Amino acid sequence: MTGRSWRNRCLYLTQLGLLYLSATKMFIPKVTDTDRIEEKNANIKHKHRKPVWNISENNPNNQPRPLPNLGPNCPLAARNSVGLFNTTVSNSDVRNEFRNVILLVSCNYAYYDMLLNWQYLARNLGLQWTVLALDEKLYNKLGEDHAISPGHDFSVSGVQKFRRGQFNKLSCNKMRMVMKVAQECDVDVVFSDVDNIFYHNPFEHDFGRLIHSQRYEYIYQTNGAAPAKPLKDDCLKGIHSVEGNTGFYYVSRKGVVVRGIVDSTLERCAQLDNDLDDQSLFWREFHKVRRQRIDQNTPMHHCDVPEYLQPTTQNLVDATNASTFNYCCLDPYYYPVGRPDPPRNKDPITYHANFVKGHNGKINKLRNSRDDGYGWDKTRTRASRCWLCLF
Repeated sequence: MTGRSWRNRCLYLTQLGLLYLSATKMFIPKVTDTDRIEEKNANIKHKHRKPVWNISENNPNNQPRPLPNLGPNCPLAARNSVGLFNTTVSNSDVRNEFRNVILLVSCNYAYYDMLLNWQYLARNLGLQWTVLALDEKLYNKLGEDHAISPGHDFSVSGVQKFRRGQFNKLSCNKMRMVMKVAQECDVDVVFSDVDNIFYHNPFEHDFGRLIHSQRYEYIYQTNGAAPAKPLKDDCLKGIHSVEGNTGFYYVSRKGVVVRGIVDSTLERCAQLDNDLDDQSLFWREFHKVRRQRIDQNTPMHHCDVPEYLQPTTQNLVDATNASTFNYCCLDPYYYPVGRPDPPRNKDPITYHANFVKGHNGKINKLRNSRDDGYGWDKTRTRASRCWLCLF
């Protein structure tokens, strides 16, 4: 190829690239923070009830949360985002109340578009978070400022089918990484799968009130069909779930019982003959420990409706016993999973797009989980695309 031919080809490719960028700028306007807020307000058709609690309430039964004592092994990304609310939140009482709690979201590169969608919604609520990268490709893309590495031996790439291939390894690693952050950073953890989106700020709602009480070692999302009205699920009658969902939960850094259950879960998961995911393994181990504690006359206490609504004011003997394992569910009316589809509540706090196979199936559930389609918008995922791929 002559020098002139080479220069002509480079010039042609450059012109094509400039033409594409010009067309993109013309037809896809730049999305600003103001645009995001306006889009959010325009899309919210259903007005949600006001928060049912006041975080600045002076409660003599509740001690202020200590400052986080970040250990030397605490990852940089976690250090950068401890505390659920970012610095744009004007209410310092809100920020201080959750200053030793961290929000973690997990994802591998195959679901990067869903991560961008999740982050868009969370950012509009004034939240901050750290990404648990489940493969090295996503970790390398996000960098140590924003993501935590899965570890070479645990990295799993690609879309995994339920309980097939490396799915169980990937799912168990989420739990391993959560407990590692809790211990190395000395923080309480709120964990969310990337297909569990936030329509409203859960920490200004029931979830925040339960965390604020500092009563519970474990707060979980139920995995059954949501009732048609709030406060009607069996779990809020003090009846624990047979199997909760491990895709959205809170765990206390002081959670000795949960830590033991997770350790047993990870041991089971690592066995060569294991064919179960983290969720089934965790709840099997959970009920095993529960039976042991009953035999040993060591108390376990599950919340009920009065305690769920006012966890810091209940005078409950078992719940205030230092040896008691306290745990609570989230009302599935406001925090539903993917059944029924769509949820009965037309404006939930969060929505978890499970009980469906495949990446596209999850996207359809997110889009249909509210009438206005606010749960999914492909324009939020532009950052995952590269114009050079056209060449």
